[in-house]
Amino acid sequence: MGFGRLPVIGSLFNVRIPSPGGQETVNRAAMRFSSNTDPYGQGHGPGLRALYDLADLDASRFMIGPGQSGRLFSDNRSSLAEKWRDGAYLTLGPLSAPSHVLTLKPEQP
Repeated sequence: MGFGRLPVIGSLFNVRIPSPGGQETVNRAAMRFSSNTDPYGQGHGPGLRALYDLADLDASRFMIGPGQSGRLFSDNRSSLAEKWRDGAYLTLGPLSAPSHVLTLKPEQP
């Protein structure tokens, strides 16, 4: 059972936004017809969408819903929900060289 189903505090955990899609669509979303209060409300949808361009990784795109952070009171908890709903994507690149490198070496016996 997800935290969103807890009485009284459950609504704190849910990010709700009307969106298109259904069981038989590319933008898949499942509805809970058994709910008396919200019979057409979606129970879940794709959490990550990614398009990888193997010829040019900098051009790869992704979208994660509902937001960048999973922390309950973070400003970024639902910051990407509308972009996710609208089918928008973020670009991964350009990828740059790392500014710091940590090398781990096993201890010699």
